[in-house]
Amino acid sequence: MAVEIISKPKPKKSFLQNVSFGVSVVLVLILIGSYFFLYQISKTTSKELNDKKDMLVKWPSEKTLEDALVGYETKINNFKNLLSSHQKPINIFVFFEDVCHPDVWFSDFNFNSSSKAVSVKGEAKSFIAVEQQILILKQMEFVKDLKLSGVSINKGGKVDFSLQLTFVPQLFE
Repeated sequence: MAVEIISKPKPKKSFLQNVSFGVSVVLVLILIGSYFFLYQISKTTSKELNDKKDMLVKWPSEKTLEDALVGYETKINNFKNLLSSHQKPINIFVFFEDVCHPDVWFSDFNFNSSSKAVSVKGEAKSFIAVEQQILILKQMEFVKDLKLSGVSINKGGKVDFSLQLTFVPQLFE
């Protein structure tokens, strides 16, 4: 191992290294300072927000108004449900107007909306007219079921009868 008697001077740091080190130290100090500053602002803002939430107390008049609005909302929803389930029974009259035989006259009409059934009493000039009316009704796509009952001849020589008709739901749409 060789021992040197003449000492070598320590290498000097370049100016660029000194400047880079100084800038790095300043940036680290700014970063640490910014962290504490932002932490303090966040803490203060959270406290202010909680204080503002506590101040947001509903006044009695607001509560009364809110209750009234909830009541109106319930009424509106009930009306909406009523309208959506509304049926058009007028279509039955239009149907009978279209399919009624010229020699048949309906005198009594009872409609049951839940079963979509109609009971009618009629009077016809003859048994042939009653049979033709029944054939017309059976051919209609809206008639689900048809029952004839109470066929008799009245004092005027005409035929009295009763019909029980059940319709498909599409007639009421």
